[in-house]
Amino acid sequence: MAMTWKKAGPGRPPRVSDPEIAEIRRRHIELGVPLKVLSAQTGLSADTLAKIMTGKRRASAGGPVRAPLAPGELQKMPPEIKAAIVAELAAGRKNIAVARKFGVSAGYVSKLSGKVRDERRQRRR
Repeated sequence: MAMTWKKAGPGRPPRVSDPEIAEIRRRHIELGVPLKVLSAQTGLSADTLAKIMTGKRRASAGGPVRAPLAPGELQKMPPEIKAAIVAELAAGRKNIAVARKFGVSAGYVSKLSGKVRDERRQRRR
């Protein structure tokens, strides 16, 4: 019995259109919106979004594409977001609430809260 293969069809339609992909890329690369936040807003996984940002997926969709990070290299937090996190901490919000709001780890927020505490101590002297 000979096997026959069907031709591949067009597949399922994408969840997100090309203009939406371009806007997502722009928001992440130019505005610094974290992948976790974009993931919650779009319904796509952070892994899928990371592949979209580097052009491994949907390369022809348009928008800016960033170079993939080297193994072990961390992405830098934009100064505007870091300042917003520090402002939230200075206003007295809890670390975990701030971490969830900005889509970063509680450890990172804790590191920044230590800097806020140090600044308060310096002002008291």
